[in-house]
Amino acid sequence: MKWKPLFAVLLGLLMVGVTTGSASAKDVFSLTFKNKNGLVVFAGQEDHFYCSWKFLSGQPYDAWGIRMYYVPGKYLTILDHWGRGAVYHPQTYKWFVSGKINAGDSSPYDSYFHLPAPWLKVRYKYFDGTNEATYKCSLDLFTKAIPIFNIPIYIKRKTVTASFKVFILGPVGSYMYKLHLDYLANYNGGAYPEKISQTLSPLPNMMQVKNELKRILYMEKTRPDFIIVDVKKIGNTKILTIEGYKKTSSDGEAYVIFKHSKRFDKKEQSR
Repeated sequence: MKWKPLFAVLLGLLMVGVTTGSASAKDVFSLTFKNKNGLVVFAGQEDHFYCSWKFLSGQPYDAWGIRMYYVPGKYLTILDHWGRGAVYHPQTYKWFVSGKINAGDSSPYDSYFHLPAPWLKVRYKYFDGTNEATYKCSLDLFTKAIPIFNIPIYIKRKTVTASFKVFILGPVGSYMYKLHLDYLANYNGGAYPEKISQTLSPLPNMMQVKNELKRILYMEKTRPDFIIVDVKKIGNTKILTIEGYKKTSSDGEAYVIFKHSKRFDKKEQSR
C-alpha cells in the first residue's frame, strides 16, 4: 500500500486547487509601515500608524490581510482604527480582505481621513527610562481552497513584514524630555529605520486540515464565517494552525472565535 501517502498528497492538492502554486519568492511587493510623526515622539502625543502595499509583479492571490503589532502594548492607547473607534485589548490588530489581487494592485486609501488604509490612531504613553519601541506590520497573502463542510478556507502562502522604531520621550518641557533630547543627539540611527522581510508558508495536507477541523467544530460548538490555515515548518516538524473567524463588517474586519494548533512529525505529515 505504498501509494497511500502519494494519494493523500494528490488529494490534498486537489482540495486546495490550482491557485496554491501562486506563492513564489519571485513575487514582488512594496510594503510601507510608518507613523506620521517620525522617529521622535513624546508622551501624550497623538499619532497615526499606517501600512500600505503595492503588488509589483507575480501571480494573483485570492485574499490579503494586514496585522499590526504593538507589543508591548503598554506604550500605546489606540484611539481609533480605520474610523471604527477605540481598541482596548488586542496586542495585534488584524484585517482580512477577500477578493483576488493581481500585479499592479495596491492597498486602499481612506479619502475621508486622508490616510493609507488600514490605519491606527494612537496616543503614546511614557514610563521611566528611555522608551524605545519597535512596531511591525505584516501583509499576509492567501489562496482559496475548496470549502470544507461548506466553510470557506483560505491558505496563508506568503507574509511580507515591515517595521519601524520610535523613541518615546517624557512630556514636553519635563526634565526627562530634555535628558532624552541629549540622548538622541548622540544616537547614530537618526535616519528613518524601516526593515522589510518576507517568508513563504508550506502547503498544508488538506486531509489533516479536514480531520482537525471536524474535531474542532465538534469541540467548539460554533461555526465560523471562514477559516484561515497556516503551516510553519520547524526542523522535521510541521505546525498546522487553524483559525476560525466571524465577520463584523464587509470591508475586512473580523474577530477570531477559535484558534487551534497541532504538531505533525515527519511520519505523520505523509498520512
